[in-house]
Amino acid sequence: MSTLIEAVEEVQSWFSNIDDLKKVVSAPPPAINFSDLPLAWVVPKSGTWSPFTPTINKQVRQFQVFIFVSPLTFGLPEKTYQDLISLIDTVGRHLAGVLYGPEFNYEADRDPSFSDSGISVLEFSGTEYHGFTVTINLPFSFR
Repeated sequence: MSTLIEAVEEVQSWFSNIDDLKKVVSAPPPAINFSDLPLAWVVPKSGTWSPFTPTINKQVRQFQVFIFVSPLTFGLPEKTYQDLISLIDTVGRHLAGVLYGPEFNYEADRDPSFSDSGISVLEFSGTEYHGFTVTINLPFSFR
């Protein structure tokens, strides 16, 4: 990953490989179609820049992935609740394999980390959804 755009695409690809997600986007759609749920939206957040050598800048970039599962107006029936718990577990296990597995190759002086918000209410375009947020702290270099 040598640019922020490539980093967003990389994070997006991790979530695209999760079968339980129907759609993964890096740009916000005008509205969320219920048939696209669960939907994940990858957003680059804050980054910390510091000089490592005269020619390379190391950066730790935070990404937030908003995962919309079900509109709040549908309530939280047992199946939706169980689906949310299962999806949180699936996403966590998948990311652990990606970020801490032997195939993850990055140049950094610290390890990546991630956390999830647990079941929460997310708002998008005036509609509230049951879902959760995953926060990823990803160190990498831009050259």
